[in-house]
Amino acid sequence: MVVMLSCNSKSGEPVLATDFGASSEQMMLEEDLEVAQNEPLAIERKLIKNGSIAIEVRDIKTEKIKVDSLVRRFQAYVDKETTNRYGNKTMLMITIRIPSHHFEKFIAGIENGENKITSKEIKTEDVTEEFIDLELRLLNKRKFMTRYQELLQSAKSIKEMLDIQEKIRALEEEIESTAGRLKYLTHQVSYSTLEVRIEHENEFKYIPEKRENAGEKLKQSLIGGWFVFVDFLYILLYNWVFIILIVAGLYGYLKYRQRKKSK
Repeated sequence: MVVMLSCNSKSGEPVLATDFGASSEQMMLEEDLEVAQNEPLAIERKLIKNGSIAIEVRDIKTEKIKVDSLVRRFQAYVDKETTNRYGNKTMLMITIRIPSHHFEKFIAGIENGENKITSKEIKTEDVTEEFIDLELRLLNKRKFMTRYQELLQSAKSIKEMLDIQEKIRALEEEIESTAGRLKYLTHQVSYSTLEVRIEHENEFKYIPEKRENAGEKLKQSLIGGWFVFVDFLYILLYNWVFIILIVAGLYGYLKYRQRKKSK
């Protein structure tokens, strides 16, 4: 028995075939897939909601307590939190994952109050079509897996067994990949992401420059001058050979000029 794969013109999925007679196995499988495709899937629209909101507050600690309260109230969780200072501004960035059915209520809770909203953006991505396609593909792949396992039990030679096992291995990888993508989309649909930026302008405080005492400043200057003089002596000592050569050369040059003038 030889196991072959062909392409189903309607689903794009592989179709199983065998080499005997009227290919009854292939006909049965195609009927199963036809039923699977025509079965109504009770799936509501799958939407991924993401957004960002920025607010200016008087007290950043008070607003942080408010956000934490909303997180607990709507069964959300904080994915990331960072605090930065720019000049006289303090900025708190919070990435929050919120159950999608509480997304709008959470935003309303942030907006509630006297704080100034400086920016707001909400994005919605409809992944219903991809979600349905993945579910159908996963259903069909699992049907093929069941049929392969049945054929493996009835294999009549080692070669047939190895061929079927190789196809099962490849199909398992496809099922794992499809199921992983479906799981990811499910999580993205179930939990919306909201970036909350809380800004606070700190009060400017003038700090006068502290002037040193005149006597202390004079003392530091004298000490500094003494250290400079000592460093100069160290330089002379380190370079005594070059100094002697320079002095000897200068002395010889002056003597030479003096003799030349006397002549």
